[in-house]
Amino acid sequence: MEPVGYKRVNKVTGKEIASSDTVKDVAYEDGRYAILSPDEIEAAFPKVTQTIEIEAFLDADEIPFVYLERPAAER
Repeated sequence: MEPVGYKRVNKVTGKEIASSDTVKDVAYEDGRYAILSPDEIEAAFPKVTQTIEIEAFLDADEIPFVYLERPAAER
């Protein structure tokens, strides 16, 4: 029941590295990576909120039935 720590280790050399020496990346080919900036990551994952933005109101017959839980005739 002791505290646990995590080390950042270079998988090739086995040497420990500082957190400030790490980057976020995405693989685009086997063994090749594109480094992403914090701004690029933020743009890819917009902030989540607890609000819903209403863009428009539609009449029920304008919505394709495949998006409804049950057909309008049964309501």
